[in-house]
Amino acid sequence: QFHQNQAQWPAQVQFRATTPGGALFVEPSAFTHVLVRGGEQGVHGKAGAVPEPFRMHAYRVHFAGATGGVAHGVGKEPHYVNYFLGSDPAHWASGVPVYGGVELDEVYPGIDLHVTGEHGLKYDWVVAPGADPHRIALLFDGADQLVLSDGALRVKTTAGDVIEQRPVAWQEVGGARVPVAVAYDLEGNTLRYALPKGHDARYPLVIDPVVVFCSYSGSSAPNYGTT
Repeated sequence: QFHQNQAQWPAQVQFRATTPGGALFVEPSAFTHVLVRGGEQGVHGKAGAVPEPFRMHAYRVHFAGATGGVAHGVGKEPHYVNYFLGSDPAHWASGVPVYGGVELDEVYPGIDLHVTGEHGLKYDWVVAPGADPHRIALLFDGADQLVLSDGALRVKTTAGDVIEQRPVAWQEVGGARVPVAVAYDLEGNTLRYALPKGHDARYPLVIDPVVVFCSYSGSSAPNYGTT
């Protein structure tokens, strides 16, 4: 679920979603991932257990060369949330709307970004007819290492790894979904999408990766055997 920013977080944040062991902050031209691992949360119900060292790690994925998308929530939930953070009422927010996803329009010319949390963290690049998908460039800032393996990207951090699964792409042509060959192209800290066989620029193109928080285990809530 994506909570809208109504001054409870820094101004560049538009929406925030909790992820396994951390959070995702959606900004006009970036994602910021915060990962949390270890500490007391992993030792509930274990007498004398020594907790794993507590670690937090943040990294940002810049949409390099982006014009900055206009974000709006989609799939509004029937409930709302309240934030009373600290003693400064300027950072309090009540009646904050909650959404199932976020869309950023025109991140690049003719290219939108749709983010959802229905089946894990998933985002789609939606490329309009005539727009250039090669303009999409993801610059990773703050990760320890980026590794391409079996077509997937592993983002290594001190608080665990995150995997950007091998992307898929397709176009709707004549009412049928037509697969489009796509692969990651990693150069330094910048990730792009290669389309080795091209695509039909007369139709919209969808590029669809999924993010997996693969090294996370345990829970921020009690998860021992008697719960």
